[in-house]
Amino acid sequence: MQIYLAATPDDARSAAAYGYPLAHMAYYKTFEQHGRSGGWMVLGGPLAGGIDPREAVEECRRRDFSGLLLDFESGDRQALTRFVLQADELCAQYNLTLITGKKFQTERSLTLVPSGAVSGSLRQRLIKYGAGAVLEIVRLAQDIPLPAPQGRGITMTHRRLGELLESRRPVTFFSSELLARYFTYKDESGVTHFIIYDDAESISKKIRLAGAIGFPYAVMLYSEVKDLLGNIS
Repeated sequence: MQIYLAATPDDARSAAAYGYPLAHMAYYKTFEQHGRSGGWMVLGGPLAGGIDPREAVEECRRRDFSGLLLDFESGDRQALTRFVLQADELCAQYNLTLITGKKFQTERSLTLVPSGAVSGSLRQRLIKYGAGAVLEIVRLAQDIPLPAPQGRGITMTHRRLGELLESRRPVTFFSSELLARYFTYKDESGVTHFIIYDDAESISKKIRLAGAIGFPYAVMLYSEVKDLLGNIS
């Protein structure tokens, strides 16, 4: 499995030092300020400036990128769908890998599958996609007050998680279903909190699982995992 690091221009130099190919995130905003070649282009957000799929693919070819990752989370659904379908045709024409979210997947594209579920079996979830997917490492840090029938919690900052681990020094456990660490504690009001989080070991196991299932790629956001990269394998 090939692992990519998604990085902004400001982070590109330090991210590249780890030896992973980059998914260049400058394309959320502009084609400018980008001198590096190789890796993937990441295009998302609202399509600023009305970027045409042909422009995106031509930029991939100029920069010798091997893939185009379309990370659309909001915007005009019809316009985005048209963009994806045109990009799909062009990527096929020029032998570029196209990666999309589930709601925009095509017959040829690879589907971006987040790793950060907090219920069910991660293995069963990934098996649905097999070789037709890219694992998106979403570093877990969730605080779920109990009882929580829907399994919904609050996303914690990694700093807050570190402070909690330091102050509480809890006994932690490892979920073989979610491939994540967890512990519980009671706050001053008597509310029990279920804390589930990722560390270097859990992320490594998720990557290895996806590779064993047949995923050809994984992508990690450099700013989320830079403190763990030296221990992810």
